[in-house]
Amino acid sequence: MTTGQMKIAKSAVLTLAMLVAVALVYLYANVIELSLSQDHIRLAFGKGIAACVFLTAGGTALRCPLTGLLAGILVCYFFALGYIVLWVGIPLKWLF
Repeated sequence: MTTGQMKIAKSAVLTLAMLVAVALVYLYANVIELSLSQDHIRLAFGKGIAACVFLTAGGTALRCPLTGLLAGILVCYFFALGYIVLWVGIPLKWLF
């Protein structure tokens, strides 16, 4: 890859990570609006953020920090969404 292509790829990964972060905040706002128990909110987002930090640190250790960041934030989003939908039992239609 040339340096121009590398800059575009880095910008694309960062943009995608920011979009997923916005989706995570949107999910959090919807869960608060649905008056979900604070215990469920802490479990869903706490474990998701812990997995995010672990994957981001692993990506940094393997010299791929952007890939680790993207993987971490995607795991955080899908873990929180999966916990809320599968464990708590809130339908997806209510969240989106």
